[in-house]
Amino acid sequence: MRLNTALNQALQEQAVKDRLARLGIEPVGGTPQQFAGMAEADRAKWKKIITERKLTAD
Repeated sequence: MRLNTALNQALQEQAVKDRLARLGIEPVGGTPQQFAGMAEADRAKWKKIITERKLTAD
């Protein structure tokens, strides 16, 4: 929780927002549970793509 709180606070700082914007990143922040949900959705999306295209790490 401490890390999540610190991250969310940093994402409110204008210098951090500006730097991330220059990198093409849109910060959203949130709770650990929201992050876990987003990570799971991304994992499922990429698993489907990898499976459909028969991609390997070779």
